Amino acid sequence: MKKRLFYGDFIIHPINILAVILLVFNDFYLKASKHAPFIAGKLSDISLMIFLPIFICFFYVFLTYFLNTIKILFSKKEIIENYKLPTWLILVSLFISGAILVLLQLSDLFNIYFEHFILFFKNLFVEKKTIALNLTKDLSDIFMIIFLVVPYFILSKEISRRE
Repeated sequence: MKKRLFYGDFIIHPINILAVILLVFNDFYLKASKHAPFIAGKLSDISLMIFLPIFICFFYVFLTYFLNTIKILFSKKEIIENYKLPTWLILVSLFISGAILVLLQLSDLFNIYFEHFILFFKNLFVEKKTIALNLTKDLSDIFMIIFLVVPYFILSKEISRRE
């Protein structure tokens, strides 16, 4: 078996790439056009439920890889490289993603803070500083939590591939 250099390649899974493209297309075209606000809201939630858990797991693997590289540089001992994706991390990332979706639909205060958080990053990458978000609360969006099954299968397949 060929040794892999980095174990975070689940971030480039085609379904995850499609979710990111859908999220960007939805935010910059569908929501701005006001043609289909109901569909645009559902697409945002679906793509967030697919992308966020995978991103959280990728961030953990990347951070582990980075810190291990620093240890190797400054240590004279041989360090065991273990970049296996832990099962607990998958469950925690799914829980965090589901909690964010539920809180966005139920809490006005969380909605305001999340909107400011997203606007901060949008304003970093887009020249126009007058971007406005329209985060609407819709209790039917909570059913989009079902789409957490998709990243679960992608990430659990990653675990079974390593064993």
